[in-house]
Amino acid sequence: EGAFGTVFKCTAKTTGVEYACKKIMKRQVESQNMKVQMLKNEVWTMLTVCKHPQIVDLVAVFETDVELVLIEESCTGGDLLERINELSNSGTPGVVYREREAAGALFNALKAIDYCHTVHNIIHRDIKAENFLLRSKGSDMDIVLVDFGFASISSALMQTRAGTLMYAAPEVFTSASYDASVDVWSLGIMGFLMMCGSMPFHFTSEAGLLRAAQHGLFDVRFPDPAEQQWVPVSDGAK
Repeated sequence: EGAFGTVFKCTAKTTGVEYACKKIMKRQVESQNMKVQMLKNEVWTMLTVCKHPQIVDLVAVFETDVELVLIEESCTGGDLLERINELSNSGTPGVVYREREAAGALFNALKAIDYCHTVHNIIHRDIKAENFLLRSKGSDMDIVLVDFGFASISSALMQTRAGTLMYAAPEVFTSASYDASVDVWSLGIMGFLMMCGSMPFHFTSEAGLLRAAQHGLFDVRFPDPAEQQWVPVSDGAK
């Protein structure tokens, strides 16, 4: 179950291949002050442009008056944030993503982002752990990028606010223009989270975080090297 619909497992009758079937109710999308056109933008981007091993493959789309149905490759490992939380709660002190596995996962994420930027001028604008899926439970490094709802295809500077506040570069939530580099900032936030299980910025409210972004008041507080979560991490990674 999701905010706008339900995901089912489905099987192609002719081939026996399993897929993920996302049924999105248009009425639920509109009730959250979002636009169905935003979903259609995501669908168009994924179906016609984004064909890369580290981007989830959208196979087919069906639309009725009340719903959109997306048929995507089946990724059975859950999302990256779920995996980070699972590792954080594993009972092994100081271990979230091991450094080598974090590097492999981030490299795959960067390949997807680089493809979007350099081949198609796509700025994703919502890079975060929740928007990467693990293809299977067998590998923590084989992750694929999903959710192009905020994506924009443009080589020009942008000014529209978009994305998730905790991951967004400061310029996204100020009056400044920004470019594709905001995705790289967000990837850095995700990398920090993978290594120690917490975010690099600490605020008591989203309003406080927004004020910090608008006035350049970010104070990146890396945990003390002696703290448990950094003990297994090399000096180079720190």
